[in-house]
Amino acid sequence: ETAKDEKIDDWELFYYRALLMYKGKSYKTALGALESVTELEPKCIKAMVLKGEIRFVMKDYNYAIKELNEAIKMMPAEKPDYAAYKLRAKSKFEVKDFKGAVTDWNVEREARPGEEDALISRGAARINVKDNTGAIADFDEAIKLNGKNAVSYCYRAVAKSENKAFQEALKDYEMALKLKFDYADAFYNRAATKMAIKDKHGACDD
Repeated sequence: ETAKDEKIDDWELFYYRALLMYKGKSYKTALGALESVTELEPKCIKAMVLKGEIRFVMKDYNYAIKELNEAIKMMPAEKPDYAAYKLRAKSKFEVKDFKGAVTDWNVEREARPGEEDALISRGAARINVKDNTGAIADFDEAIKLNGKNAVSYCYRAVAKSENKAFQEALKDYEMALKLKFDYADAFYNRAATKMAIKDKHGACDD
């Protein structure tokens, strides 16, 4: 029993060391400590998720997905770690696996239906898979939660423009710029919408 207790203490010690190194931005050292965790406790899901998070911060998105895939496989079906799905969705978005990102956001949204960030992120992924109607629905809900986020209005405008609802899109760009007067993406995308309705002078102004 004593040896077993020492083993548990060992992997926990490495895990908390990894957390400290991660918070101190010593990412490679943190990953090394987490390798020690998985050597001692191969099925330590939280160590795999933390590896994925660190890889994401390091912008090593494919490796983050690999780590999170392993973690999610090991999770009990009745008790998944939804944070892992959220992180994998973000990583998939970065490597342009937008369909996969939407799938993971769907799982994460089941656990936290009222999370603004998840709605915006899933909406952005939906735009990239041409599900503009679904994207608009996500941004509608995000705006209900927080009507002062310029990003939601700007993305909804993009989705509306893709659906040829140009005048509605222009209203959303106007609201986005009212909330954030120096929002470069809103100016750029509004110009594209104005070009689509042959308003060349308005597009040049943007």
